[in-house]
Amino acid sequence: MLHGCVSPAVEIELKSVCSTRSHTRACD
Repeated sequence: MLHGCVSPAVEIELKSVCSTRSHTRACD
């Protein structure tokens, strides 16, 4: 993902998605 290019709120949401859907590439 484009870390640093997204707002803090979006990054938090991505982390939430990552934790619930750990099989996705959302953490990368």
